[in-house]
Amino acid sequence: METFDVAAKILLVGLPGVGKSNLMYQFSDNVFFSEYNSTVGVEFKPKVVQHGDRKIKLQIWDIAGKEKLRAILQSYYKGAAVVVIVFDITNEESFKKVPEIVSSAREMADEGTRFILVGNKLDLSEERVVKFYEAKTLAQDLGMLYLEASAKDGLGVETIFMEAAGLVLSSQAKKTEDE
Repeated sequence: METFDVAAKILLVGLPGVGKSNLMYQFSDNVFFSEYNSTVGVEFKPKVVQHGDRKIKLQIWDIAGKEKLRAILQSYYKGAAVVVIVFDITNEESFKKVPEIVSSAREMADEGTRFILVGNKLDLSEERVVKFYEAKTLAQDLGMLYLEASAKDGLGVETIFMEAAGLVLSSQAKKTEDE
């Protein structure tokens, strides 16, 4: 059994088809599934990462993007340290829904939960419809970090989860200071 200093729940949320599952599987197992299979409910993958001198067990939860499951999925937000909101850079609708998704996630998440916005499918940059600066500006307006990735080729995927790990450690340090 692998030991760790901290365990943290990380949620991946966004519309169906933006690549949440593939981001999770690329990070945990270096696997990409080219066939789209809609997540039914929730999928879960743990992975221990080293961040500085600390080992963090990331408990990554991929939450189905279907709106009709929202009430059921609300309970999964409890205890989440970081919520990663994913959109597809080739799908304007998935980007336009980000403020609504963030608002909903903030309602369901615990106080102190941190947020990261991720533009996925960087491997399809020639089909890109959401400009980098648009997404970065939105993330800043919403008080979030903005990152881009490609679940297909792995570009930027590790960065997402290492940034999440860093947010977990900084939140933990702040809690310790406040006590």
